[in-house]
Amino acid sequence: MQQALGHLAQDPGPKGVAAAEAKIGEALGGPDQDGVDVALVGQAQAELTAGEVVVAQQTLQLSIAEAVGQLEPASGEETGTTVVGEPLPGRGSLTGTDWTFGAVSLVLLVVGVGLALWFRPAENLAELRRGLAGAPDTGSDPDPSTDPSPTSPTSRTSPTSRTSPSSRTSRTSPEGPRS
Repeated sequence: MQQALGHLAQDPGPKGVAAAEAKIGEALGGPDQDGVDVALVGQAQAELTAGEVVVAQQTLQLSIAEAVGQLEPASGEETGTTVVGEPLPGRGSLTGTDWTFGAVSLVLLVVGVGLALWFRPAENLAELRRGLAGAPDTGSDPDPSTDPSPTSPTSRTSPTSRTSPSSRTSRTSPEGPRS
């Protein structure tokens, strides 16, 4: 009967009514009818056939009221109960090992941040990408000694192979000498 009531509650249309009628037919033909008022189940089946779904639901609920009333109420930690179980015990205060792990973690964190700052590259990612792409520097860094572009006098050259500003202007290009 509970399944028939469930079908009617979910779909009071023709499909739900057909499923509920099938469950009622199974219940009427089944051997286990303890706690169910068979006369009320038959009346609910007739009401469903007549198209009175709401009245049939009420009749089905009355037909199983005795069986539902005989059930023991839920207790303890079963689903649907309002009884609250005992709280879980707490951990207590921190032990010496806990403090040691905390201190070591903090020291490693500080050392890691320090090393990241110490060994960070002079150029940011945008400058490195421009350098790899061969694009000229946009001039965001006015100091030419830190210019990573390939055209700067300090890029990838040794101190002895640097050219003077006057010799850079007199270089020749594939089209011919610059003037």
